[in-house]
Amino acid sequence: MNEFTIRPVRLTDAGQVSYIFAPYVLHTGITFEYAAPDEAEFRRRISEKIKRYPFLVAERDNVILGYAFTSVFNARCGATHTVESTVYVRENEKGQGIGRKLYEKLEEVSAAQNILNMMAGIAYPVLDDGFVTTDSLRFHERMGFRIVGKFEKAGFKQGHWIDLVWMEKLIGSHDEPPKEFIPFPELQIIY
Repeated sequence: MNEFTIRPVRLTDAGQVSYIFAPYVLHTGITFEYAAPDEAEFRRRISEKIKRYPFLVAERDNVILGYAFTSVFNARCGATHTVESTVYVRENEKGQGIGRKLYEKLEEVSAAQNILNMMAGIAYPVLDDGFVTTDSLRFHERMGFRIVGKFEKAGFKQGHWIDLVWMEKLIGSHDEPPKEFIPFPELQIIY
């Protein structure tokens, strides 16, 4: 496997990030989005996310191989210590440990923010027709997530009903009261 580095996203990465995401939108049911966001839209999304949460990229020779980020799971104050996690890897780079390394770093950064629970909403096939696979579910299981709920036919895309499975990983100690959430820009993380 060729080496790669993990670092925080830059706004100038938006074009490559949108390129990675587009095939998932256009050809699969992995995401419920119908239209692939362009570079400008991804730049907007990135700038919003990094105000509070990490958005990391894996890079080799100035090429973004994949990305992972967390975002708000529930906007209510009582859910501050829970985030939703997301990971995408460039189609021709799958199976090289990029997603695993991104998620390991994402978990490390999230723990430093005093995040305690990581959640993942995962598309799950209603029919075994290849439009949605169980790859993401199996990946999250290997990363230590467990299934906590399933919503049947929660999404519809390109003529396919898609189930939604929620998975959870507890990454911190649930003390009372919990330690204060630290926004990502305030962390001193070395990459």
